[in-house]
Amino acid sequence: MNEKLLHRRQKGTLFFASFLGLVACPSFAQNGLTVFGNTHVGPATELHVKSYTINLPGVATTQRETPQGVVSLSSDAAVGSVSPTGFINGFVRSYTTGAVVFPVGSTAYAPITITPTTATALDVAYNNGTFNPTVFDPLVLEELSATGYWDVLGANSGTVTLAWQQVTNLGDITTDLTKLTIAGWNGTAWVALAGITGSGATLTEGTITSNAVVDFTAYSAFTFAKVYEAPVAGVTGFDASKTFMLLQNGQFELSSIQQVKQVEVYDVNGRLVQLYSVNATDYQNNFNHATGIYIAKALLDNGKTVTRKLLNR
Repeated sequence: MNEKLLHRRQKGTLFFASFLGLVACPSFAQNGLTVFGNTHVGPATELHVKSYTINLPGVATTQRETPQGVVSLSSDAAVGSVSPTGFINGFVRSYTTGAVVFPVGSTAYAPITITPTTATALDVAYNNGTFNPTVFDPLVLEELSATGYWDVLGANSGTVTLAWQQVTNLGDITTDLTKLTIAGWNGTAWVALAGITGSGATLTEGTITSNAVVDFTAYSAFTFAKVYEAPVAGVTGFDASKTFMLLQNGQFELSSIQQVKQVEVYDVNGRLVQLYSVNATDYQNNFNHATGIYIAKALLDNGKTVTRKLLNR
């Protein structure tokens, strides 16, 4: 069947009345985009929205395989009407340093918000299912989302906000939002990237934002994950759950019913970053390190150890 492009140019909006197959043309620039039906941007093609609003009562798709097709947004473009059945199933590109809501999805709307630090092209797409391979440090992460993940491709950096809704099935990985984190793929394994959940977040709807700027040359995919809760190791004869360790506001805090000799704190790469000589049951000291996940090992005066996973916010 021949692909037909039926459109009319109008200031503010480009209306697509049928299947759009933009093939072998490098770019189309328009002042706005409204999708009424199935719309497709072919390989090596860029449909650029210069200004006004993107309205998506229907689904737009782009070529996902290399060479990708993209719908690109200028700094003046804003996302208007989107819904669980109206989004861009494929790659969306941004050229701005401001916060950008990428209206992506696959079988449902799955937005991601990124605030790039430079005005370099950034391509984003959402994928259903599990990223393969699912390699991660079991002492840092316990489980990854099997619902989907975001590809983020670009030579810049920025903060990342992942959004979830009921179809995300967040409860499959955790029922405790304090255990939720962002996981980033570094080309070898999934790495925990500390984040803060948005106000009013629930298991059926909410957001989580990275604490720090993420380098997209180092991390190319993102998803939800549950942080590992370390069991107590080699402890007998007392209630190990009464040994508490915490990182907050640049401080390390400890409270235990058993005398603690020292505490070793490791980063997610296994490097010792802090050693405290405690010799007490209650202790507090400075912790001047980056936000993120750390593993703390407390050596008790009876020779036993207690291991805790700590999140430095």
